[in-house]
Amino acid sequence: MRGNCATVPSLLALMTGLSDHVPSLDVVAFLWAGLVLLFLRAIVLKDTLNIITIGLGFIVQASLMALILFR
Repeated sequence: MRGNCATVPSLLALMTGLSDHVPSLDVVAFLWAGLVLLFLRAIVLKDTLNIITIGLGFIVQASLMALILFR
């Protein structure tokens, strides 16, 4: 899952109230840009395992961010 879980600890800490610091926007943007490129590469190479793991990582991160944003 390469970079999929890089922001999960800070998002969980934010959700539980342990921290009030959000990950910086540039870190999240670079992380998502890299994951999009890896996802596109996996699609081109028809690498099913990477497609599934990166796709699940996108879903988990987007869900956590939605829970924080629409709380």
